[in-house]
Amino acid sequence: MTPAPETTGYQGWANYPTWAVHLWLANTEGLYDAAQGVLADAGEPVQGARDLKEWIEDQNPIEDASMFADILGWALQIVAWDTVARALGPDEWDEPVDPVADTT
Repeated sequence: MTPAPETTGYQGWANYPTWAVHLWLANTEGLYDAAQGVLADAGEPVQGARDLKEWIEDQNPIEDASMFADILGWALQIVAWDTVARALGPDEWDEPVDPVADTT
């Protein structure tokens, strides 16, 4: 039996899915620009986190029910969206948050 992967703490982020979402959004020019637009339209970090989550979930390419859809859905549910929104949003959104406690 293989042990369950850690769901808390990865590379200074709340968990691996949070790190991965931020990595892709911050390092892919088209995704970065689109995320910046989503966050700018939101105007504040809590709404930005909600809008960013919705935008990413809407881009899910897996439409049919499957093991892969379940795993991807789980990973997106445990992303610390508030932390990602604050990291990518305007500098004034940089107030510290507890990434492990983030449940946005």
